[in-house]
Amino acid sequence: SIQLDNDFRPAQVKFATAAGLGSAMVAYSDYAQKGKVYFPQSVQIKPDSTPHGVDIRYDRVDLHPALKDGDYKLNGKPLPALAR
Repeated sequence: SIQLDNDFRPAQVKFATAAGLGSAMVAYSDYAQKGKVYFPQSVQIKPDSTPHGVDIRYDRVDLHPALKDGDYKLNGKPLPALAR
């Protein structure tokens, strides 16, 4: 199920498996506009089976990253340290 905010953006999404193995709630908030696109700066993921969830906060979003095909082929290579 999807609950929308007053601007018709996703506010909460409830996921449930077809096999009945579990469900989770994902909440989106603090929307920011970049160009013509809105993105949530805060995402909370809470599985129903656990007392704690995950809280994710985005400082920035790059809508046009300069990625190459090789960026997706990790094959066991560790991820480089992320620059801030």
